[in-house]
Amino acid sequence: MRLLNILEQIKSRKLNPVSVVVILSIFLVFIRWRTLSDFCFKFSDNDQLVLWDAADDMRHGIFREPCFYGQAYNPLVEPLFALPLIFLRFPYRIALALISGLLGFLPYALLGWACFIRKQYIACGFACIFLLWLPIEFQVITSIPRGFIPSCAFASVGVYFAFHNRYNL
Repeated sequence: MRLLNILEQIKSRKLNPVSVVVILSIFLVFIRWRTLSDFCFKFSDNDQLVLWDAADDMRHGIFREPCFYGQAYNPLVEPLFALPLIFLRFPYRIALALISGLLGFLPYALLGWACFIRKQYIACGFACIFLLWLPIEFQVITSIPRGFIPSCAFASVGVYFAFHNRYNL
């Protein structure tokens, strides 16, 4: 019942839709930061150690061919994007987790942005709320450096530009 009241207030302009989207976005960034700081910066597994090794090689200018590290499924995009952070002396565990967290957040941010630009504030709000409805395990798995996170992010960028050209977003 409260959600319907909020939606009615947004429609009648009693509640500024931009402020609702900003508040939801701040809350989502807070949740993502808590996930990163409480879990992803502290724990690792074998796949992350391989990505740290690849990032260290890239930092020294050694760019290996695909599947060199024994992972046929991982294109090693996260270590490549984490290089600026690594050059700024961020630890590998933090730099790679930050990049994975951003890439995992990108599809929802692009969807929200596309709706926001078209002034579809309720749809934008639902794009933000959708991440809040998902369990915390989703936040964790999309913040851990893995091979599938960049593919979802790149696919969302492609879809965004496809819709941008077609629907003039």
